[in-house]
Amino acid sequence: MSQENIAAGSIEGVVTSFVQSKGYGFINGDDGERYFVHVNEVQGDQRLVTGQRVTFEPTPSPKGSKAKRVVPDLGPIPIYVEPDSFLSLIHISEPTRPLYI
Repeated sequence: MSQENIAAGSIEGVVTSFVQSKGYGFINGDDGERYFVHVNEVQGDQRLVTGQRVTFEPTPSPKGSKAKRVVPDLGPIPIYVEPDSFLSLIHISEPTRPLYI
């Protein structure tokens, strides 16, 4: 993750669901709280996918907690199956060597 995009007070978490066609989903924060996330809060041009690690600013709201300034990690790599359904075959958290089978 790009360190210049991560603000003080940010926490990490895992995307538990994200509906690309609607542009929103939820993150389980490492603090045990569940956060709503909207596509407009995602930094950069990477999409969020279920199982992906992210860093974000937790923000209270009248309807519940929200994730602001969401910075996605490198993985998992989404594999397209059908609209709004993805399989994650591999999670990349740091550069790896190619795997030859």
